[in-house]
Amino acid sequence: MRRLVRVTTVIIVALGVAAAGVVVYVYWTKAPQMSGVSPKTISWDPTPNAEHYNLKCGTEHGRYTLPSVIVRSPATQVSVQAIATQPGKYFCVVTASNASGESGPSNEIMFEIR
Repeated sequence: MRRLVRVTTVIIVALGVAAAGVVVYVYWTKAPQMSGVSPKTISWDPTPNAEHYNLKCGTEHGRYTLPSVIVRSPATQVSVQAIATQPGKYFCVVTASNASGESGPSNEIMFEIR
């Protein structure tokens, strides 16, 4: 299922041109849903039309400050070791992306390394 989003203000940085009042329609895939975390992997449900997934994590709820892990579709899991390098609590969401843009974030999961 693709979602149509209306963007009313666009700034085109790559071309060095700022355009206000321009209407652009962007299609992207729906947000994936996290399906779980095991002792070794984080996984999520596949999203139609996704080219890759961006796993975003951090050590605080709602703050994903660690480097993103990019996973090419059709893979839908990543090793916990790719994220967690030290003991502590980790909070993660995943987004789906394709040439049309990036979805909103999935539900957040939390896991702890001791």
